[in-house]
Amino acid sequence: EMQNSEVDVNRDTGLLESMARTEIDNISQAFDPEMCARLKQACGHIARARQVFVVGCGAAYPAAFQFSYAYQLFRDNLVLMDGRSGTFGDQLRGIGRRDIMIAVGARPYIRDTVRAVEFAYHQHCPVIAVCDSDVAPIALNAVTKLVVSDKSPSFFQSFTASVAIMQALVALLVAQGGQKALQRIAIAEEQLAAFDTYAEEAAP
Repeated sequence: EMQNSEVDVNRDTGLLESMARTEIDNISQAFDPEMCARLKQACGHIARARQVFVVGCGAAYPAAFQFSYAYQLFRDNLVLMDGRSGTFGDQLRGIGRRDIMIAVGARPYIRDTVRAVEFAYHQHCPVIAVCDSDVAPIALNAVTKLVVSDKSPSFFQSFTASVAIMQALVALLVAQGGQKALQRIAIAEEQLAAFDTYAEEAAP
């Protein structure tokens, strides 16, 4: 039993070390010079857009939500397409050429995400694709392709790089927004405080 336990521990440790190396590689690739240039290009499209539509279904949803939550702290022109109560199609109402869609996904691509991107194109709305391949169905006609690795030694694919990319987009947008963006964030924090949103830890 002791030998079996040691084998299990060594196996688990090996898996964790492999996951750590893979995730670090995924993030490193997501921030190479070419990707940084594409991130800046994507920010230009987002900053100029009338409305920002964000879609990411299934395992891609945390990346879409991460961007949406942070972005809405300093801008009020975002629609997160979460399809609550069957409203997925409704949330695309009014989309057009002055808007931008950010679509997040990886193989196997979820049908709702692909359909949303196709609808955006039909309405002449440009798309920023955050995905695992520049020939992904959500990236084929994208104005900016942010291609990230989803490699993982686990059975499940990794969306760590996608989340990192979405966080980077927000950071760039806040930096470009300057003092005005920071003031909007301060106001948002005051509102959260008014609703006693966060549990305050006792001072040491």
